[in-house]
Amino acid sequence: MLRLGAAPLAATLAGLLFAAHPIHTEAVAPVVGRSEIGCLLFLLLGLGGAPRDAAGGRSWAGAAFVTLAFLLSVAFKETGLALVALLPLLPLLFAAPESPAAAGRPLPALAELWRVWLLLGVATLGWLAARGAALGADLLGPAGIGFLENPLVARDAAGRIAGGLAVSLRYLRMAVWPWPLSADYSYRALVPPDSLAAPAALLGLGSWLAGLGALLWLVGRRSRRRSPEAAFLGLGIALYAATLLPVSNLLRPIGTIFGERLLFAPSAGLCLAAGVALAAARRRGGPVGRLALAPAVGAVLAGSAVFLARLPAWQGELALGRSIVAAQPESAKGHEKLGSELARVARTLAGEERARLLAAAEAEIRTAIGILPDYAGAWANLSLVVLDRGDHEAWAVAADRHHSLAPRDLMAISQKAMVELYCGRPDEALRISEEGLARFGAAPAVARPRAEALFRLGRLEEAIASLRRLRGVYPDDVEVWRLWIDALVATGRVAEARLELDRLLAAPRRESPYSRTGGGAAADHLRRARLALESGEVDSARRDLRRALQLDPGLAEARRLLGDAEDPGTSVE
Repeated sequence: MLRLGAAPLAATLAGLLFAAHPIHTEAVAPVVGRSEIGCLLFLLLGLGGAPRDAAGGRSWAGAAFVTLAFLLSVAFKETGLALVALLPLLPLLFAAPESPAAAGRPLPALAELWRVWLLLGVATLGWLAARGAALGADLLGPAGIGFLENPLVARDAAGRIAGGLAVSLRYLRMAVWPWPLSADYSYRALVPPDSLAAPAALLGLGSWLAGLGALLWLVGRRSRRRSPEAAFLGLGIALYAATLLPVSNLLRPIGTIFGERLLFAPSAGLCLAAGVALAAARRRGGPVGRLALAPAVGAVLAGSAVFLARLPAWQGELALGRSIVAAQPESAKGHEKLGSELARVARTLAGEERARLLAAAEAEIRTAIGILPDYAGAWANLSLVVLDRGDHEAWAVAADRHHSLAPRDLMAISQKAMVELYCGRPDEALRISEEGLARFGAAPAVARPRAEALFRLGRLEEAIASLRRLRGVYPDDVEVWRLWIDALVATGRVAEARLELDRLLAAPRRESPYSRTGGGAAADHLRRARLALESGEVDSARRDLRRALQLDPGLAEARRLLGDAEDPGTSVE
């Protein structure tokens, strides 16, 4: 601002308002916000270093500087394209008195900067070509935008524009009154109207028209009165509009319906305009001038307090999930996130606290499904949570639903194959897992159920070959280890199986609830006892059987075998 001729007080006020704005928490706290910061940084550098008259336009160095700033800005984010729209305003707003723009001839003034337009045009075409090569047909946005993240994708053009206008109004409101704050606005946290006649859509349209009218009036005022305040007010409005338009969903649906971090660059324009307006009022004096700084001081203090109060929500995923649900109780994604994080914490605990957190996790995820029944991610996490709780029937239902909603998802395929194994259909499990292998290659998530299906179908050599590969990748996977041991026994390699059982029982373990070949440490001691009995090692078998019953007193087979082993007159087959 100072380089463009702003008064020090105006620049100071604008900077303080921008620094203390609590809407920026999402842009500065998580890593994802770095793109917003980098994009705005180089966009402002490009504006500050851009030539504004014939003298500056004759410099190739100045044109190269602007072009480099533009390329760095769009490298961070597409919002940097706003620089192309803002540069033509600079000669109109900040022209020297002797320039053609000051005389009311804007086209000659813009023609004097042909070097800037040439390099910037080449850079823009090069950026578009590189982006097109990387993204294909989806040149200006992400492919496969989901209804969950942006419900506007399911609307026709009129409904999307109505929603985009309402979203624009929401951005303006959040820039002026940033409360409550939330990290998520997906379905149903924010459901904008689908009619152009809706009040929110009409007010949004009015805000855009008012901004355009104010900009045109300020450009005219600048040319008539050489008013520096008019120039900076016009630049602030233009910066807000040019950086908001790409993320408003008006031009096309983007990856999210609304995001606080997306207001980082637009808010710079509003803070610029506010700082200039307050400084101008202060300079004019009078009762209004004497009180002009009070709103700025109040906004900075209140904004800083809200900013600091908001930071703890970004200290971890669990805290973030709780903050989303508190601010957006209708957010399906918020409830799913909180549920999955509660489950993650529960898996590190034991006993009643583990059970309590798993129950809370299931309740949150089921709330998410109640809001959006076709939420594939919620069904996926629900299947894991109910499996952790030991409810295999609910697990089968949830995994089936997940697979029906996302049949090409790796986790969905893996869980579906596991369900088929649980239900005693190894042939169907084999079919599903081999389809997964054809899609994802030798992914362990589908290779493991395939190996178990082969084993159950009696295709032992194929099972052993698959298990050998899995053991090489995941040597500590308990379920793969057990399958490997059972396959060794089935092929007569009993001595090797006993060595593997010794290693398994001595190793630290993390039990998996998926496979029916498991059973925990008690079942492993029972396995080793059977092998010892087959080899005539009755004392060793007794020790393992007693240990199995200590771990699981309800293990009937261990109790029967122990009774046989302790009766010398009983032969044990």
